[in-house]
Amino acid sequence: MVKSVAQIDSDRSIVFAILTDFASYPQWVPGCESCVVKSAAGKTSTVEITLNSMKKIVLGLKFDAEADQLLKFELVSSKDVKAYAGSYKLMNASDGNGTVVVTELELDAGPMAPKFMVDRMLKKTLEETGVALRKYSKEASARKPASETVAAPAAAKKKPTRSRCVLRITRTANGEQIWYGGRTFQLK
Repeated sequence: MVKSVAQIDSDRSIVFAILTDFASYPQWVPGCESCVVKSAAGKTSTVEITLNSMKKIVLGLKFDAEADQLLKFELVSSKDVKAYAGSYKLMNASDGNGTVVVTELELDAGPMAPKFMVDRMLKKTLEETGVALRKYSKEASARKPASETVAAPAAAKKKPTRSRCVLRITRTANGEQIWYGGRTFQLK
């Protein structure tokens, strides 16, 4: 098992939201070409992810989440590897600034490559992923105003408004009726 630790300058809830937004993985996970959610029920999601590093591999993974704390994953299907499992553990940074993410990953590539080479590649990949997560979470925090970084209750969200009508022309039996700025005019 290969382990990596990264400190992210974002709140745990933001980091957890990024890690569980599987559809956005191709935007920030190094080597991720696609990630499609196949099913989601409660705390469990099944995804199909395509990774391309030394070789393109397609993995069916099951993710189990514990809100803002832990995201575990394990292989459910693959033609390319024998085993793939790991976790992201989230903790508050000791200095009070941000989140510490401890990532563990185990991969059994079978006859594709020797274990020492696979572990070396995984270590490098985890370090690159930590850098990418740090950068992506910083960008995500910058895109959202501080009031939106923590999810607002559903009742507090603003309802969408209809666009305002400025001009309306209607044909009637007596000619055209024009409504403009709250006043109605009749043309014959």
